[in-house]
Amino acid sequence: MMSLLTKQNALYVYYLVLLIVMASWTNMDSSPSMPLRICFLMALVIPSMIQNVELLPSILTCFVFVSSYGFSSSYMPTSYDLYAILLLLCAVVNKCFSQSCSKYRPLLFFALFVSFVDVVTWGKVERLTFCLLVLYLFLVITNKSILVGKVSTLVKSMAISFAVASLVIVYYYFVFGSLFTISYGSDSGLERTSWIDPNYLSTVLGMSVMSSSIVLISSLRKSVFEKVLFCIAMILSFIVMVMCASRGGIVSISVGFFALLLLSKMRLKHKVLIMLLLVVFVFYLLYSGYFDLLEYRIQNDTEGGSGRTEIWAMKLNSFMDGDNFFDMICGLGFRRATYLGGNTTSYQCFHNDFIAYFVSYGVIGLFAFVCFLLYPLKLVKNNFVSRSAVVASLLYLVACSMTLNPLSEGYIVYFCFFYFIILLSHLSDKYVKE
Repeated sequence: MMSLLTKQNALYVYYLVLLIVMASWTNMDSSPSMPLRICFLMALVIPSMIQNVELLPSILTCFVFVSSYGFSSSYMPTSYDLYAILLLLCAVVNKCFSQSCSKYRPLLFFALFVSFVDVVTWGKVERLTFCLLVLYLFLVITNKSILVGKVSTLVKSMAISFAVASLVIVYYYFVFGSLFTISYGSDSGLERTSWIDPNYLSTVLGMSVMSSSIVLISSLRKSVFEKVLFCIAMILSFIVMVMCASRGGIVSISVGFFALLLLSKMRLKHKVLIMLLLVVFVFYLLYSGYFDLLEYRIQNDTEGGSGRTEIWAMKLNSFMDGDNFFDMICGLGFRRATYLGGNTTSYQCFHNDFIAYFVSYGVIGLFAFVCFLLYPLKLVKNNFVSRSAVVASLLYLVACSMTLNPLSEGYIVYFCFFYFIILLSHLSDKYVKE
């Protein structure tokens, strides 16, 4: 037993060193060569593939999270097809495929349909396909643990992954954020700091807040170190979310957290205590000036969500004006849909995943997307232990998708969070007490 623990701890130390190495690359003018990136990815995957393949989804989530939302180039490759290929290799080597994995096949059909539409309409497979494949392979690789009752370990591993990754991003924000500070408004005297779209940065940090909150209030066994880690990650991530001044991010985390608090089985006095602490914390941030930029953006918004309502109307009207039956049923494909309503060189995001799936992949695509979101609810229908966590997490993700379109653009971290939600849906009372 001691040797096993030693090996496991050694693996954690190994990945911590790799994370430090990756975070140490702060050169914004150049990026590591592709051979070096491939070597780094191999160094990331092989130890888990050999020793504990079920750790791989958590490890990849952490490293992809940091590499995708860090301010400089990373050692991690940006091609999602590489992740899908490596995960497939790991699944084959470890003989993860079985009849019990058949319940995840709808994800494959979803990916095949998306690929078909994108190839027919533009001649190219887009990132969304590979994100769906990565999600499918995550579930295949960890399916055995889910079946035999180790799901609580997987849930905690994913929560730790989000917490650690968010702390690295928070570190970037406070140490290097001054390099990316710009004035906001001609007469406000306020500044906004972000090296990437602050809306997306805010919502990925919100995943850390949600996952940490879920594990903290759950009945899962937690060490003192884990409790401290989750608390720090939750507090610092929320502070940076506020400083990003993303209205969608704040609304999303408010919806998710309060749903979690209201639906949870905690005693009323504990809920009241948490609410009081939260109110005190928010008022402290308010009077310390952290909310100034957010208040300014809310008070000076004259364009309907920074012009989002106009974009939605433009995309829907342009799509509905078409009379092509194939387009209505299967959509325009990702590329044609993003250029819809503009010219052939004007890329215009949807800022809404539901509209994006409808226009990009038609009635079938929208139906598949809704079924995709409802899948965890089906799993948790008779599971009273994790129902509140699943519902709250889904509400958070849906709220994010109402003002952004991460699940149609193919932003892989959001699919990692969906994997976390599916794990939660398998978290029964038996597993909590393991």
